[in-house]
Amino acid sequence: MAVAVAAAAVIGTAPPAAAHPHVLINMTAGVQFTDDGLIRGVGTEWIFDPEYSAMAIEGLDTDKDGKYSAAELKPLATENMQALKDYSYFIYAYANGRKVKWNDVTRYEQHLGDDGRLRLYFIAEAPEPLDPEKAGFLFRIYDPSFFIAMEFLGDKPVEMLGKPPAACAVKVDNPPDLSETADTRAMLSTKGPEWQPDSEEDFGIMFAQPVSVACKSATQ
Repeated sequence: MAVAVAAAAVIGTAPPAAAHPHVLINMTAGVQFTDDGLIRGVGTEWIFDPEYSAMAIEGLDTDKDGKYSAAELKPLATENMQALKDYSYFIYAYANGRKVKWNDVTRYEQHLGDDGRLRLYFIAEAPEPLDPEKAGFLFRIYDPSFFIAMEFLGDKPVEMLGKPPAACAVKVDNPPDLSETADTRAMLSTKGPEWQPDSEEDFGIMFAQPVSVACKSATQ
């Protein structure tokens, strides 16, 4: 199954659009720490664009009350989680340079905001907590096919949650300069929603912002 197909599964039938990307997600994230100061995983909230949101909720108001309850939106959220499972839930994380393989996501929810935009929140957890003072931790959140553009929202889009060590800090790198990705953007702009890149091609990483957790040692 190509990554582009996974992206399409997440968003259903794409709304009319001329080229990649076809859907926009604004997002925030939180690095989840245990009471012992270890990294448990990454939680993230995705805010889908209005066009996709309007399309996705069609037919989900099963009680016809004009509202969309968490129970009515749960099947859509579950479908999203199942589609994302084989693709690290679009959260590509590394500890000491080794890829983190997430447990199956079981903590997730979806709701419709007053602005008419769908919000999906979930937490991806590692099989074993990671020690940030011993292992460098870095992650990016993105769709490899760039079918979906994913952009951090706000001045402080990533937080440390729980009980992080006092010596630790989270850093969000700036997005790539537009001049560095101009040729790729131009190429992708010619592709319609049915186009799929070769499985080994990872376009999304070119546009993703790296997030790292760094901890100072006691001697620093």
